[in-house]
Amino acid sequence: MEKNFEAKTVGLFGTCGNSKWRDPFIKKLNQLGVTYYNPCRDDWDPEEDSWQLKNDRIILMPVTDETYGTGTLSESAFGIVTTLASIYQKTTKLVIYVAPIVEYDPNDENLNNSVAIKESNRARRIVTEHIKIFGNLPNVYFVKNMEDMLTVTEMLIELCATEDKIREIMK
Repeated sequence: MEKNFEAKTVGLFGTCGNSKWRDPFIKKLNQLGVTYYNPCRDDWDPEEDSWQLKNDRIILMPVTDETYGTGTLSESAFGIVTTLASIYQKTTKLVIYVAPIVEYDPNDENLNNSVAIKESNRARRIVTEHIKIFGNLPNVYFVKNMEDMLTVTEMLIELCATEDKIREIMK
């Protein structure tokens, strides 16, 4: 049976687990009446996840310091490639934040493996350096913190609405 998914305005990708970074974003998106995709749920579907990453209008990809972020670091690279590949076909925008380091916490099962932390911090440095080298890519926005991510998200929502109005005029 074929699954039918609906593209959302904002895809809330990035760090999952017990992370609470989505809470202020969901609150703001609900206030604005903006649709969003939240992959952190009990009925998570990897097929839908992949589809949303390719089709949502704005993709948020924060790699916070709450987990090692191995999967999210990899997914961020895929998100950049997907966004750039689709630049002339649609108007996807990608916002990325990479927390610079993960710190060891013996009381947190997500952050008590020193080998994984070392690898995570190395991967974070690699991704950050690649971001610096590429600089400004079309429709890809690298932010310095989560507050900037929320601000940029609001601005991109307005930009998408303006782009839609311009396309309507040009029909």
